Amino acid sequence: MKLSRDIAEYAEMVKLGHTLFALPYALAGFCLAVFSGFDFSAAKLFWVASAFFGARSAAMGFNRIADAEIDAQNPRTKNRALAAGRISKKSAWGFVAASALLMVFSAAMLNKLCFYLSFPAIAVLFGYSYCKRFTSLSHIVLGAALSLAPIGAWCALAGVFEKKILFLGLALMFQIAAFDILYALQDEEFDKSKNLHSIPALLGRKKSVATSAAFLAISLALLYFCAEAFSLGAYFYAGFAVVAMLYFAAIFIFAKSGTKKIDLVFFYINASCSFLTLVSIFAGGYFL
Repeated sequence: MKLSRDIAEYAEMVKLGHTLFALPYALAGFCLAVFSGFDFSAAKLFWVASAFFGARSAAMGFNRIADAEIDAQNPRTKNRALAAGRISKKSAWGFVAASALLMVFSAAMLNKLCFYLSFPAIAVLFGYSYCKRFTSLSHIVLGAALSLAPIGAWCALAGVFEKKILFLGLALMFQIAAFDILYALQDEEFDKSKNLHSIPALLGRKKSVATSAAFLAISLALLYFCAEAFSLGAYFYAGFAVVAMLYFAAIFIFAKSGTKKIDLVFFYINASCSFLTLVSIFAGGYFL
């Protein structure tokens, strides 16, 4: 019982379910490398997944450590495992170190480029946790950190960096930033009271929703440019149209219901858009 409870606490600490936002994009980056002529490798796919989970676990664990005192004061987050004392900081640091080592080791198993890039990637992932103390652009920084997933997956298989993979990475960056802005509206008043920086604290509800809508529009444009750069077929655009409708639905639902339906918008629609992007890219590249 204790083991299963501990596992559940750590899974909650790193929000394991939220991997559905970025993992599909990482797999999409891997698919684009395969469709571009680089040989598929099951071993590399395994190490890509391993590096992804190591990176995300390290980043989320570090974020919980950095924000433990803030979380303890916030009614919405005071029951988080670290803030409530169910996980000690010492244990959390051990978890973060092990996760970071998993990321670096997995990157080393892929190729030298991934290994070298793993260190600045960790710096970006950890650096995000302090952004809201001095900039309202923390949502963009979070998106930038997660945008490394598809770019890293491409480099894992290709062994080289190509500019066109940036379209996919940046599409993810703006999607993540957009939904994070909506999620942050839950803490608008708390952030103001603690002098923490966020788009909602800076702009208020209406302008934050408008900013989120603009970011989703940019994300769609970047997905289109990605399809053009990689010459994806018609099946991509069918899925692309569904993603566009879901983006519109997310903004419409939030504009009407606000944070009352935040789980629907932030988790289910966000995750669905990422999964559909993967399916669209796979179909668009496979069925040419």
